Amino acid sequence: YHLYAETPFGATMYGFNEFESYYWPSATALNKIDQLDTLKPLLDTVAKCGDYEVTATERRDQAPNAAGDSTQIDSGIIAVELDAERSYNYDLEFISVPDANHIPREDGERREELVFRLKVKDKSKDAFAIYYVLDRAGNTAIDSVDYVAELVVMQPDSVLFGKVRINTSKVMSAKVVNPTTRDIDVQEIRLGTNREFKILTPDATAFPLTIPAKGEIEITFEYTPTKEIKKETDFDIDTVLSKASCGDYPLGLLIGQGVMPHIIVEDWDAKRIQSGEEKCNTDEPTSLLVKNPGTDVLTITDIQNIAAPFELDKTTMTPALPIVIPAGGSIVIKT
Repeated sequence: YHLYAETPFGATMYGFNEFESYYWPSATALNKIDQLDTLKPLLDTVAKCGDYEVTATERRDQAPNAAGDSTQIDSGIIAVELDAERSYNYDLEFISVPDANHIPREDGERREELVFRLKVKDKSKDAFAIYYVLDRAGNTAIDSVDYVAELVVMQPDSVLFGKVRINTSKVMSAKVVNPTTRDIDVQEIRLGTNREFKILTPDATAFPLTIPAKGEIEITFEYTPTKEIKKETDFDIDTVLSKASCGDYPLGLLIGQGVMPHIIVEDWDAKRIQSGEEKCNTDEPTSLLVKNPGTDVLTITDIQNIAAPFELDKTTMTPALPIVIPAGGSIVIKT
């Protein structure tokens, strides 16, 4: 017989002839029965922020003694398994061996120690796992681990400042909410780059602070752009981060555009005229053209310093003051 399998298996071989028969079991995962082992593997667990490093051992050997205790020989670790149906958001990682297939030793000797890790996949979500550690005698150690996410959220998750004149400031606020049924300690709320955007409140001295279950705090941001953004698809962006005991978690984004108006006034050439003659720009096809090639609205509140022999009659000027020119627009002044 030649039997092959991708997993441990058990089998029975048998046969008959006219006067004889044979029968024997065969397997690649037989429990050890030549020595008495009634003790499940020992587990030593070290936890850090929801991740658990587990050291399983099988090295308790005991000879018969006067107290009547029988022989106890640990058979060695044979497998580690996760309860897939009841576990979520945990990965099983092996540290002392490459993978589960290498837990049984190739030389047939017992595996006295095995180190593995139960690691949270996504620390923004709760996690739970039940795991089993088996020895070659069929004894099973069962344990569970869990992780409660330090979850706070920002509402809205994106604060849109829109277009703000460079070197001026705009203030907006959001809420940081604890949606869970337990209090959460927040060590810090900060920004990723902290350049154009700043956190006004709460300030650094307020931390650490506790957001009660189903509670919230208000957070105020200030945006002061320092450069003009000329493309509609470009933005100043920063990330709001919350620091809890187990690390930094992104809360949301701050988004804005720095804008600035510009002004170009085309020359008006009255050309040569006779002394004492009056010529108005209304006589010209283009009159006085004013352009705003900038990214923000241009508002002209007054026109000054026009010296003789030129003059400007603001009472008949069209359009009248204040003159508003949208970004990228132009206007013709006539008087």
